[in-house]
Amino acid sequence: HEENDMMRPLVMTGATNYNGTTNYIAPAYLSVNIQPGVGAGTVVASPTLGTDPYTNGTVVTLNAFPNPPYTFTSWSGAVTGTTTNVQVTMSSFKSVTANFDAPRYSLALNVLPGGSGTINAMPAPGADTNYTYGTTVTLTPVPATDYWFVAWSGAATGSANTVQVTMDTNKI
Repeated sequence: HEENDMMRPLVMTGATNYNGTTNYIAPAYLSVNIQPGVGAGTVVASPTLGTDPYTNGTVVTLNAFPNPPYTFTSWSGAVTGTTTNVQVTMSSFKSVTANFDAPRYSLALNVLPGGSGTINAMPAPGADTNYTYGTTVTLTPVPATDYWFVAWSGAATGSANTVQVTMDTNKI
């Protein structure tokens, strides 16, 4: 609701026949979101979030706690900032987002002997040539003419033609 909507004419009919203006207070609900998703961290509100709205004027303290290996980066929405705790004064519906970042890791793809082929990695890495934490990368060998695939070593092992690695650290 807009601030201008806080005063509206009220017409009552019946025994009182009152025609006048009254003030009403919009429900003060708080929506807390986590980006990029729930696994990135948690937010604790004090006083706690409930199903009922907060009383107008209540100051709610929000504390963000990242889940490893994520890091807290910022708040957005009804409050902004880069510290893990902020305060929101409730006066109407408010939406706040706690933003967390996942680390990014490199995947070095080496073929031995050199020139004997390449490795296809799906999905491809980001523009920074790294993968976001938790990404599963499928690796497929592409032998050059007159070569054949024998085995994986390093982050991937075995002789299966296609393997998967989960990015949770830098890998070779």
